[in-house]
Amino acid sequence: MSMRKLVCLVLTLFLGACTCPYYELSKGSCDFTYEDVSHREIKWEEMLRQNDEIYYVYIYQIQCLHCQQIKNFVISFTLFNLVPLYFIHYISSIPRCLDDSAIICVEGVPLLFKIVNQCVVDKALGSEEVVNFLLSEFNRNIGF
Repeated sequence: MSMRKLVCLVLTLFLGACTCPYYELSKGSCDFTYEDVSHREIKWEEMLRQNDEIYYVYIYQIQCLHCQQIKNFVISFTLFNLVPLYFIHYISSIPRCLDDSAIICVEGVPLLFKIVNQCVVDKALGSEEVVNFLLSEFNRNIGF
């Protein structure tokens, strides 16, 4: 990661998360791409198979306007946060539901799942909910 992106990341999370609404964060000079987190890309069927005790799974589509609006914020969170966040690029060939029980389904994007011990314990749907959820988790993890 370049020094510029690292500085942007720190400023975005420490200054921006406390003082700026999420839509201003995504318009900043930090322009991350999904390639910056390609090491965190997983397949839909691997969603509940990660080895971490607690982690997040973010489901997005490249052409989704709402996903694009919060992309920099979500990637900043991923690069800085201690709790892993994995990405799933949702395309139409992926089944809408993970299994026959229809408990874990893509109701739209952006979509974020919180997973503890390979079980979904919470989710957020929509750009505003995803950002608010991640801000809440970030504040909880650093003790605010």
